[in-house]
Amino acid sequence: MSPIFCARSAHLIIEVDGDTHTDQSRDDRRAAWLIAQGNRVLRFTNADVMMNLDGVLQMVAVALTTAPHPSLSPEGRGR
Repeated sequence: MSPIFCARSAHLIIEVDGDTHTDQSRDDRRAAWLIAQGNRVLRFTNADVMMNLDGVLQMVAVALTTAPHPSLSPEGRGR
């Protein structure tokens, strides 16, 4: 499994995928579920982190300072 980090108060999930990562459909299902729960998901490769850490950190900083898109939890829909 890929390392996953979260900033709960910002509803931000960060995933770092390894080079041998092969199950994209599983990642997509997990990301869709996390998004449906009101989170945002950023995904980076190991190469991104190792060779462009400044760029990765800049993207995380932007995500943390921008408002998340409003999304209702399943419990809040239809009320």
